Amino acid sequence: MDKPPRDGKNAGLDLSQKWLRHLRESAAKTTVALPCRFCRDRKICQTEELLWAHVLETHPERVPKDKEAQEKFREMLKSQVAGPIRSRYVQCV
Repeated sequence: MDKPPRDGKNAGLDLSQKWLRHLRESAAKTTVALPCRFCRDRKICQTEELLWAHVLETHPERVPKDKEAQEKFREMLKSQVAGPIRSRYVQCV
């Protein structure tokens, strides 16, 4: 005897379709995107450290000289750029 699906979202899906749905949903929850707000093409980094290294290397004129101001700038940068990945962004290396 077949059991009915527990929820409506998986009704009528075979195992491979359920697996693909699971992968898409779990990837959307764990993917981090930190685009550089100073780049024209919005280069994106997966970690705060990569983003900070990119900003220091590519946009040193934007970074304050004072250490305390740098920490505030770094926190502000992180809070403003966190968001979902968009395909038009170029990835940092």
